[in-house]
Amino acid sequence: MDGCELQGTLNDIMGRIDILVNNAGHSPAAALEQLSRSEIKNVFEVNLFSLVQLTTEVHGRYTQI
Repeated sequence: MDGCELQGTLNDIMGRIDILVNNAGHSPAAALEQLSRSEIKNVFEVNLFSLVQLTTEVHGRYTQI
C-alpha cells in the first residue's frame, strides 16, 4: 500500500487529517566517517525524504478540498 492509498483508507476510517506529526527517524550508532554511502543514503531516505513525501501527499489532498 502506498502513501496515497494509506491516506485514503485512514480518511475513510477516521475522517480528515487535521494535524500531521512525523515521528520517523533513524540514527546509526556510528560516526559519520564510519558509515558507507549506502548507510548515509538510508538515513536521508528515512529522516528527510519520507517527511517531504508524506507532507506533500497530505498537503496536496487537503488543498483540493
